Amino acid sequence: SRNELPPLYSFDDYDACFVNGTSELASTYCMVYAEIQANDSVELWHKIETHNAYRFNYKNDRLYFGLCLSRCMQFVNESPANDNFTLNNEITQYFEMVHKYPLDLEMRSSYSQMIQECLNEEFERKYHLKLNTFVEYCERRPEQVSLKEKGK
Repeated sequence: SRNELPPLYSFDDYDACFVNGTSELASTYCMVYAEIQANDSVELWHKIETHNAYRFNYKNDRLYFGLCLSRCMQFVNESPANDNFTLNNEITQYFEMVHKYPLDLEMRSSYSQMIQECLNEEFERKYHLKLNTFVEYCERRPEQVSLKEKGK
């Protein structure tokens, strides 16, 4: 049933992210697209494949996250576990075309690994599956963003 599958989207509280942040990093909110990695040894993956096979169902291996980076602070200084987590497909190429300001590119390169580790730690614990992620864009607390960063 649909209730057994991971939610299609999960968003941290946007306003609380900026109110509770104590540093520039903690006061950053990112929109993240993720695809679940296939794993035939996990029963849930078979349920997702069965769900996806019906053409009118939303693809349940494609997820969206709104992530306050304060949740990921423990992963800030971790060295990359692998470099094969970044998605590159038609969807992510579209996101790159839409979100192409210098700040988007900087945050994508700065936070991709940390966000990958952070979301996977939680997702693996809950579902025994891994994610490949793509940072669409990030926003800092409004008073921390200069006009120069906004591309103006």
